[in-house]
Amino acid sequence: MEKEKLESMIIEFIDNTLNERDRQSMEQEIKSNPEAAILFNQTKKLFDTIDRASTLDPSDSLKIKFERGLQSAIADADKS
Repeated sequence: MEKEKLESMIIEFIDNTLNERDRQSMEQEIKSNPEAAILFNQTKKLFDTIDRASTLDPSDSLKIKFERGLQSAIADADKS
């Protein structure tokens, strides 16, 4: 299977968006193709890491600086 197609199908497999026939085909591909198995494991690990990552909240000082910058940009736009 072409690498780009394999990558796309693995993502869909992980997201559980494949139809039953394609899902079974991917399961077989992962079992029989070492490259596909490695790519699946790497992609799954990446997705799991992303899912576990905490959402970063900006600090209060960053929020204040952003608001000041936004207000300044609005004021400048109103002058034009």
